[in-house]
Amino acid sequence: MTDSTFWKGLALWFAGFAALALLGGAVLGVVFLGIGQAPPPPMDDLRVSNGDDQNHTVRIEIVPVNVSATGESPDTFTESIASLEPGESVAFEEATAAGEEYRLVVAVDDRDPESFAVTGTDDYCTTEIRVEANATVEVVTSCA
Repeated sequence: MTDSTFWKGLALWFAGFAALALLGGAVLGVVFLGIGQAPPPPMDDLRVSNGDDQNHTVRIEIVPVNVSATGESPDTFTESIASLEPGESVAFEEATAAGEEYRLVVAVDDRDPESFAVTGTDDYCTTEIRVEANATVEVVTSCA
């Protein structure tokens, strides 16, 4: 009888530890993996920031790649920032459509425009135009 009681007790202990591990795993899954959490808020399509220590004028033009060289498109996004101060950033919404291909043209101060190929981002990504030292331009896509 005592052997039977021992094995039943041991089985009960293992079942208790298994239930505790299952509960602990569920808690860790919710806390660390974000199960059940809301998605991050939508991001702006386009953000222009000044990482230089001087003010700059910035002109941005985003043209769909399927537009002919001679034609204007109603989908062309054009924006000018008269004075982008050091450390300042400006955001624009609905500058692009998700998944569409564009040509991004950026002109800083009186320099020749620079052209970049970009893809329209979804709500959780943004295209960043960074004006760096000596008015150099860097374009990156970042996602939440």
